[in-house]
Amino acid sequence: MRVRSVAVIVLVLAVLIPQLGFAQSKERAAARAGLEAYNAGDYALAMKKFKEAESGADGLQTTERLLVYKYLAYCEIAFGKKAEAKAHFLQALELDPNLKLDATLVSPKVLVVFEEAKAAVAAAAATPAPTPTPAIAATPKPTPTSVAIAPTPTPGATPIGAVTPRPTPEAPSGPGFGRGKAAMYSAMAPGLGQFMSGRKVTGGVFAGAAVTSLVGAVYMNSQAATAESYIDKAGPEERSKMYGQAKSFSSQRDMMLGLFALTWAGSVGEAYLRTPTSRPRRVGVAPMVDPSGGGSVLVFAEF
Repeated sequence: MRVRSVAVIVLVLAVLIPQLGFAQSKERAAARAGLEAYNAGDYALAMKKFKEAESGADGLQTTERLLVYKYLAYCEIAFGKKAEAKAHFLQALELDPNLKLDATLVSPKVLVVFEEAKAAVAAAAATPAPTPTPAIAATPKPTPTSVAIAPTPTPGATPIGAVTPRPTPEAPSGPGFGRGKAAMYSAMAPGLGQFMSGRKVTGGVFAGAAVTSLVGAVYMNSQAATAESYIDKAGPEERSKMYGQAKSFSSQRDMMLGLFALTWAGSVGEAYLRTPTSRPRRVGVAPMVDPSGGGSVLVFAEF
């Protein structure tokens, strides 16, 4: 009995395995034929073959299914079927979320539809799931309690309100931080002296201008070097054009370097001229209770 069961299983596998292999090879053959037709410019035949491969895509590997969906979208865009193409791009992105298309190999129409599909995937991922709102329990109202207030003896002079002086934005960060030290820090890096003396907005302006001009100078220098490297390789007509581009980039580089130097010098000068040498005094007013019962008086104090 056991031998007969084993024989039946072997017979079934012998029948099914060739069928599965034939179906899989048939789908791969359809995909290869579609790719050849697409490369030959026969988009109608390519779409037909890729549709045949898609009908049995479950029997293909992930990379093969990705190719089928991608080229089906290409063919559908060729026939103006943007909605169908977007749906196939979504299927491809589901298999490979990091899928990218080479702009040098596909047309702009294909890139537009592909970017719409990527945006739809990103929007779906960014939409948070709604969270249930917890029920708010009713808070019982407090019961009023009568409190006996004992009379407080009046001292000689009790302040009603304390004086809280506001910090001065332009005050130095500590004692002994003078103009010379601020200028020295700004000479080390534009805007640093302003930062160290507590003037962060002014320091940010100088630092941002210095970084921007320096980065611009480096970029223009690389562009000029690239243009100069093509002068010897270019023909007579192109050589003049490349020489003009190199000269223009060099001029812009020099202008950026000049702006960087001006920003650096301006930061040093501004730090020396504008940094306060000591914290300014502030005057506060504190109302005081008159012990004689005649009302309140105002007391002035320096901070």
